[in-house]
Amino acid sequence: MKTATHVIPIVGMRCAGCAHTIEKKVLQIPGVEFVSVNFASKKAFVRGEAALDLIIKAVESLGYQVNSNQIVSPEVEKKELARQKKETLGALLLSLPVFLLSMLHVSESWSGWVQLILSLPVLYLGRQFFKGAWKSLKHRRATMDSLVAIGTGTAFLYSCLILYSDGILLYFESSTVVLSLVLLGRTLEEIAKQRSSTALTELMTLTPQKVILITQKGNLALNEEISISQIKAGDLFLVRPAEIVATDGEVVEGISSVEESKLTGESVPKEKGPGAQVYGGTLNQNGRLVVRATALGEETRLAKLIKVVEEAQGTKTEIQRLADRVSAVFVPGVLVIAVVTFVGWWVTGHLLTECLLPSMAVLVIACPCALGLATPTALISGMGTAAEMGILIRDARSLERTHKVDWVLLDKTGTLTQGAPKVVESFYCPTGKNELPLIAAIETQASHPLAQAISNFAKQFDPKNTKDETFSIESFRNVPGMGCSGRVNGKQVFVGSRLWMENQGINTIVDWIPHAELERIKIEGKSRVWASVDNHLACVLVIHDELRNGVEEAIRELKKAAKVKIVSGDNSDAVEKVARQLEVTDWMCEVTPTEKAEEVKRLQKMGYAVAMVGDGVNDGPALAVADVSFTLGGGTDLAKEVASMTLLKGELKQVVVALRLSHHVMRVIRQNLWAAFFYNTLSIPIAAFGLLNPMVAGLAMALSSVSVVLNSLRLKGLIRREGDI
Repeated sequence: MKTATHVIPIVGMRCAGCAHTIEKKVLQIPGVEFVSVNFASKKAFVRGEAALDLIIKAVESLGYQVNSNQIVSPEVEKKELARQKKETLGALLLSLPVFLLSMLHVSESWSGWVQLILSLPVLYLGRQFFKGAWKSLKHRRATMDSLVAIGTGTAFLYSCLILYSDGILLYFESSTVVLSLVLLGRTLEEIAKQRSSTALTELMTLTPQKVILITQKGNLALNEEISISQIKAGDLFLVRPAEIVATDGEVVEGISSVEESKLTGESVPKEKGPGAQVYGGTLNQNGRLVVRATALGEETRLAKLIKVVEEAQGTKTEIQRLADRVSAVFVPGVLVIAVVTFVGWWVTGHLLTECLLPSMAVLVIACPCALGLATPTALISGMGTAAEMGILIRDARSLERTHKVDWVLLDKTGTLTQGAPKVVESFYCPTGKNELPLIAAIETQASHPLAQAISNFAKQFDPKNTKDETFSIESFRNVPGMGCSGRVNGKQVFVGSRLWMENQGINTIVDWIPHAELERIKIEGKSRVWASVDNHLACVLVIHDELRNGVEEAIRELKKAAKVKIVSGDNSDAVEKVARQLEVTDWMCEVTPTEKAEEVKRLQKMGYAVAMVGDGVNDGPALAVADVSFTLGGGTDLAKEVASMTLLKGELKQVVVALRLSHHVMRVIRQNLWAAFFYNTLSIPIAAFGLLNPMVAGLAMALSSVSVVLNSLRLKGLIRREGDI
């Protein structure tokens, strides 16, 4: 069985302790390699060879439910939230008279019975806590529901007993008000959590459910509206103005502007015409397009984007793992503290009622929800907003490491430059032009941007003969950072750097290249590619690649955050020229992919955290060993596979945004965790010493969770402002 990653929506989690319990249970299943349960997003992320039905069975055996629908529509969430709001409002309204009768010390016999009658529906509206506590008890574990149910249930039953005995010291108000305030906190928390995850929710609901299929009947083209699930690869479908593109495809007819901001973060619409690629979830603005479907379902760019973001949100930072371990033992510890509090007050000669209130306050105030929400809400808000801006983050640990970066190492070609180099000058031996097609044939086998430039250049002279199918190519070899070689129609061809030529024993000092010209090219900082055929130098091609737009400003901002170094396989003149233009004083040239990786390791051994930015195959080793790695959206598949973050816009300034984003997210996480730890550390002793009324404790507990989520919600604005640099 193949290793697979499952995203499993779970219903019924109440606190971080629930998430930890599910993780422990699922990890016991043979074949499960990794499991992470996100309390804030209510999803489990499971990787391994175990069957999905076994994982679901394990989750349900703990008393939780698995939501079979991966995408919960905003309408469903709104209805559920509306129901929760009504129940909370009802509980608050019913609790108010109970509170007033108690605070006014109305001693008539009817007062106690009125309080009992009004308290019963409040207990029903707060039934979720008692149900959760019962499930937890059946599975021999304790959760936040256990704390609330034991505290409020004890106060209610004690009051019923006193009322039956004709007593007047009742605590119905403690039970009802605490339940109402906890319900209020849960509702406010849910509102804030939904706002923190809107970025991913919006992505998941971008694809329309219907599509207009175009079929041919004779000479007539018929339009038929069908479900998106019915469309097949190769089908033609219509996209009218102001409609969402249904799935990935190729435009076969029409011209229009398409907004792709939700996929790439790029706000400027792109012109699309016949042959252009369009993606599901993007907005067709003003023209009519006929599109041939090329990718469906999970293969679309939108689906892959959602999967990356979801899996990233399911990972955990090291600081979150510590919080989870604390949360796992927190609830049982609080139960012990509550018992010790009760016994302590009892043995010091206090009445039963005087023992009950402090222990109840301990149970209510110590809910670990704020601790469980501190990290995941910040990650969900931060990663979701980053995805909207075109920054795909592989996992939470990458985000955590990014804020520690000391050095940023930058590739040159395709990273600092546009990655679309052109041959601007050429020098040939007497037979060199005739041998250019052989050189171009070898270059068609390579993926380097300079190889593409040479192929395009050769086609200008002999467009027919430069097609690689007209040549017999044998023994092709590519040495990243140096060059490539092979036999073309029986002739040995080498193409690459001057050092590469000399390593093959080829003389690079020839009389048909003026020395003054070489000096000029060197001063101008242009790249030079040397080529030989059958052991004689055939030509030297001069290639130039313009800097990317906005790269100067991006480098200036980047240098404020870390030390910057250029590491390139290009010749010293080209690298030095770019370094001078960008005012970067630290640079390396003519380095191989292995040497790039070694430079990363060298800095790491000195104690620095290193980020690598690159887009090519030759950057792969360095990207893999760096603490954090970035690749541009147009980079190679290898670069995207090993990079920590993919920058969909292909702009260097997104590296700056990512660095600042990481600082914001980690600062908010630390604020949240500090507030949660401080709250519990300070409040439990206060409650145990009888200085905190249970009702005040309930309100404080609710507000602590809400404040953590609202603090995380601030990230959306902070990150979006960073995107405007």
